[in-house]
Amino acid sequence: MTRQLEFIKKFEVVFWDFDGVIKDSVKAKSEAFEDLFSFCSKQIRNKIIKHHEKNSGISRFKKIPIYLLWADETPTEKMIKHYCDQFSFIAIEKVMKSNWVPGVKKFLKENYKQQKYFLISATPEEEIKEILKRLGISNYFKGVFGSPSDKSEVISNIIQKNPVYNNGFLMIGDSAADLKAAKENQIAFLLRRTEINSELLGSNTINSIKNFNE
Repeated sequence: MTRQLEFIKKFEVVFWDFDGVIKDSVKAKSEAFEDLFSFCSKQIRNKIIKHHEKNSGISRFKKIPIYLLWADETPTEKMIKHYCDQFSFIAIEKVMKSNWVPGVKKFLKENYKQQKYFLISATPEEEIKEILKRLGISNYFKGVFGSPSDKSEVISNIIQKNPVYNNGFLMIGDSAADLKAAKENQIAFLLRRTEINSELLGSNTINSIKNFNE
């Protein structure tokens, strides 16, 4: 087993992001946004995709009002809900069809009984729970949290309820939002490297992993 996989196993509690960490689904969400805003010019669609991929850890409820403005639409509450509902319908199927991050399913299955795993996603909570159920991995996690819950607040609450762990806490993510949540709670962070998050490797203090079968 590689050094980074051994590093993960040191911790008693591990917080997992989903998109880009368990499933290679950041691009799937990009495709969903492109489908959703197919009526826009290619320039606007590219702008939306670039923003989404740079901010993959941020909820669609914060992104879609921005994208509606870029599309010259008024982001009313009704309009935002409609677009979020449509996005959810498109995204679930694309996520289900997207590739697993290599090695992650095997790693989860082999280690979830020795550690406590929590999943924290920017995806709406009921939606991510449905995805995990359909993927057959719900039982690997002690808790599943999605939007509108704030990642940093979720981590803080779990730490407060579990103060006795000797080996501490680890966040595994692929975005600036994940790194921020780990830093705000002063816990260890492991970056899952992708083609769209290379700027986060600017600091040599960030541990990183490409796949879970390295």
